[in-house]
Amino acid sequence: GEIGQPFLIRSLSRDPYRPGLDYLAHSGGILVDMGIHDFDVVRWLMQDEISTIYASGTTQRYPELTEVDDVDTAIASLHLSEGALGVVEVSRSAGYGYDIACEVMGTAGTLRIGYLQKTPLLTLNQQGVSHDVVPYFNERYASAYRAQITDFVNRVRQERPPFVSLADSYAALRISLAARQSLHQHAPINLPPTG
Repeated sequence: GEIGQPFLIRSLSRDPYRPGLDYLAHSGGILVDMGIHDFDVVRWLMQDEISTIYASGTTQRYPELTEVDDVDTAIASLHLSEGALGVVEVSRSAGYGYDIACEVMGTAGTLRIGYLQKTPLLTLNQQGVSHDVVPYFNERYASAYRAQITDFVNRVRQERPPFVSLADSYAALRISLAARQSLHQHAPINLPPTG
C-alpha cells in the first residue's frame, strides 16, 4: 500500500468518564469492555494475528474501580505473528472528552487517524482535503526549547540549581535502561523504588 509494509500500530481509546460500578462489575474489565474494539482494529488494519500480549494497568482517577477488580487506564504491548509490533491504550480518565486515535507506521510512510496540525484549519476543495502539519520536532517545540535555554542561562548566571534535578535525570535514564533490558530479555522488568 501507500505506506509500504506496516510494522507498528498504536491504537488508543479514551473515554471522558467511567460507567457505573454496577455495569463495570460485569463488563469483563477495561481491556475486554473497551480494548476489544482496539484489538479488532489492530487485527483488521494489520491483516495479522496478535501472537503475544503483555498488559499493565493503573487506577489513578477512579480508585473505587478496585472494588470491581478493574483499572481506569491500561496499556497492552503486542507482538504480531508476522513480526509487527503494537500498543493499545485504553482509559476512562480523559476528562476533556472522547478521544479515539490510531496510527500505523509502515516502511514507506505512516497512516494517522486524527490530526497532527499546526493550526486547526482544513482546506476542502475539488482536489481534496489538506491542512498544514508541523514538519519536525524543532517546529513543534521551538518555543519550549527557547524557554529551556533562557531558563538554563538565567540559572547559571544567578547560580541557581537547574530546573531538572539530577534525581529526575537519573530516574529517566534508569527507566530507559530497564526498558532496554526488557526488550532484550523478552520479559517485564520490575523497577524497585529508589531512595
